[in-house]
Amino acid sequence: MGDVEVRSQLKSPLAARLDQDGIELFADTNFGLRMKVGAPKAEAPWDAITRVVLRRRRSKLLKLIPVWKTMVSFERPSGRRYGQSASLSPWSVRKVAAGISRFAPNVEVVDESDPGKRRVIKL
Repeated sequence: MGDVEVRSQLKSPLAARLDQDGIELFADTNFGLRMKVGAPKAEAPWDAITRVVLRRRRSKLLKLIPVWKTMVSFERPSGRRYGQSASLSPWSVRKVAAGISRFAPNVEVVDESDPGKRRVIKL
């Protein structure tokens, strides 16, 4: 069974990689763009996490233009965060959710980007 790779922009470096062992998230640059692939910013085996959570945070594109970023992070069974969060394009969310349902159907994908609203993403 192959792995799933999610790219944040057309022809851009990886935003996330999912396979039967776990999930890896890659960081963007300080300017808010993805220019290269380095070591994963966060990675987790499927048995260490119970939820993948999407949130929004304010940021600046090219250090000038105010934007909202979609951030993805992992949570342990205790509810505490596992590793660091990383940015992900809003149009990549469905791909990540599809990959998680394929490799780890017991891991919940939750969208908490609207304050006070929690939505489970199911595919």
